[in-house]
Amino acid sequence: MEYIIGKEVFDQAMLEYTKQWRFKHPTPNDFIRVMEKVSGLELDWYKEYWMNSIHTIDYAVDKVEKSGAKTKIYLQRVESESEISVKNGRMPMPQDLLISYENGKDTSKLLYRIPLDLMRGVKKESTDATIEIAPDWWWTHKNYSLEVELPYTKIISVELDPTMRMADVNRKNNIWKNEN
Repeated sequence: MEYIIGKEVFDQAMLEYTKQWRFKHPTPNDFIRVMEKVSGLELDWYKEYWMNSIHTIDYAVDKVEKSGAKTKIYLQRVESESEISVKNGRMPMPQDLLISYENGKDTSKLLYRIPLDLMRGVKKESTDATIEIAPDWWWTHKNYSLEVELPYTKIISVELDPTMRMADVNRKNNIWKNEN
């Protein structure tokens, strides 16, 4: 939940939840409603997937390629069947995409927040990188592409979930490094 709504908002929501439900018997719906009210995001999908399924999370940086003077980044929700009938990679999640790039003699960071369409909003969380809001990733689509205003040759790396808070089952496919 902290990854989805942001640490500061999560902390506020937990305080509010404790205040409202102290010495009472809350249900999962009560928890979700407090998180929604404080964050301003729609979170019914979260309850459905985290509490009523055994799906796992697996997102990957599929490829990065030159697109004229810009760069196109392709992301993928990796789906597979495991030997124990777990639906690997079928859980929709918003994404944080960190791009490290050369900016003169320095390295700069640009963080794209890619909201999930089911959220009807985007998390608000501070970071040391410049933040851009990307178009929603529709939960029904396995693939997502994003064109960024950076030249391919200036990009050092592209990384999903740079804070490592998302429960991704395969982190090896979360980073792409420019070999040029």
